[in-house]
Amino acid sequence: MNALFEQIRSTVDRLSGLAQALGDTPVSAGRDVPSLVPAHCIEDAFTALTRGARLEVLEVRPVASGRSTPPPAPPPAPPSGVRHRLIADPRSADAAAATAGRGTEIRTAGLFAVRALVADREALALAVGVTDDSGYLLSDPRSDAAAGFAARFMDDWWPRAHPYAPFAVPAESATEAAVMAALAQGLTDETVARRVGVTPRTVRRHVAAVSARFGATSRLQLGVLIGRAARETTAAAPETPLGHG
Repeated sequence: MNALFEQIRSTVDRLSGLAQALGDTPVSAGRDVPSLVPAHCIEDAFTALTRGARLEVLEVRPVASGRSTPPPAPPPAPPSGVRHRLIADPRSADAAAATAGRGTEIRTAGLFAVRALVADREALALAVGVTDDSGYLLSDPRSDAAAGFAARFMDDWWPRAHPYAPFAVPAESATEAAVMAALAQGLTDETVARRVGVTPRTVRRHVAAVSARFGATSRLQLGVLIGRAARETTAAAPETPLGHG
């Protein structure tokens, strides 16, 4: 188990100092030991910390590269009045924005596959190696490392991350905007569904609606038209990062 914990430290250290932020957290039986758990337990742990926050949630959310299907449900937004800052992988930023709370501040940065969250600078959760079935989870509602993580997040990662600019083409909903952004990249329905966190059937429904709105007669033409509209809209209006302005 010690070897596993050191492997996790080595991995997260590549996130510019998460291992240092964790400090010398002891490895002992109980809450400080990363455990192999079912995937739904990881979602439950992150959900519990998010919903229990009173003041602030700081989150690092990479692409779930080990999954072939989307999580059972999108991660919840924190309670009303709780400040939420999220650093997402650029490839999943539109999907994150589609499920985030209205006041969530989002920035993007290239991330390794380490999901992390700290609530109120006292509760900490880390997850690595997450697949459809399982993953390694360290979750502690009273972590000595939480304050260090929060400091590293605010002083290092947040300033270096790029403000997120929502997809510029007008859409009927946040989910449709995320689908359109993925379509502009020429992705398949299945890939779009995984990225946005919906079913392929939902993606096809959005594709049909957007095709009718743009007058597109093929998937290729639709992607070209969406990309052109996005460029024209962006050029015509200043970029407004989510959570700013």
